[in-house]
Amino acid sequence: GPENFARSLNAVEGITRRIADEKMTDVVTGFGPIDVPFVMNCDAGVVRKFYDDSLKIIRANMGEDVAVYVGDMFDSKRRDGEGWRTTDPDPQQEEEEGGNVTFGDTFLDSHYYHVFAEETRALSPRQHIAYVCEKNRRDTVGCCYEEEEEDDPNGGGNGVDHDADSPAAAAAPVPSRGVSRIVGEWSGAFDTLVSDMLDLVMDGIRTTGVAYRFDRKIDPRRMAFLRKYVEAQMVTYEAADVGVSRGWFYWTFKTE
Repeated sequence: GPENFARSLNAVEGITRRIADEKMTDVVTGFGPIDVPFVMNCDAGVVRKFYDDSLKIIRANMGEDVAVYVGDMFDSKRRDGEGWRTTDPDPQQEEEEGGNVTFGDTFLDSHYYHVFAEETRALSPRQHIAYVCEKNRRDTVGCCYEEEEEDDPNGGGNGVDHDADSPAAAAAPVPSRGVSRIVGEWSGAFDTLVSDMLDLVMDGIRTTGVAYRFDRKIDPRRMAFLRKYVEAQMVTYEAADVGVSRGWFYWTFKTE
């Protein structure tokens, strides 16, 4: 409700101001105002207003060049950059600045996992890689481009299918001068639910100082698959042939 909305904005204000006051903006160069709002239980209009208001607060406190990351609500094509691909109201200022002033260095963030849903955990190794190269690729390159078409009344962004293999993408391949794509979380995990192993891992650390199965030997065939699976994701999420993605963060190289 409105109270939670205001409280969340106050949190963004407090954290970003503290970062600036502590002169940490050379270390904290990007900020995401919220992690992963779900499309099923969050009002998309409210989320978008929160993003818009947060952007103003973050830039006011941390500077105009700070990167700002917003979640795609697990539906990147429908969100289509939350309108942040649009040009600024002052074309002359935009031209002088060499890009989109308001929405430059903003990112529509996606999190891709195969391990949390039963349907994807059940896929074969070949199917996992196919899923990356087809479904995850479509979602990654589905946003964000400079387009003039009217928005889809059903909420489908600008109404253009930006699958890199589609004729529409070939006709309008210009990446947005504002919001870009980024994959903020992905993993090599694919067949074992994290929560099923967590208690065993933590119990092992508590009782012996060594995590459960820490010294396990991985079958060479599994290792070969993991390499291909990870490489397929790296190539897909960079989307170098399309130019709309600024890369990825792997979840996670190291935890405390």
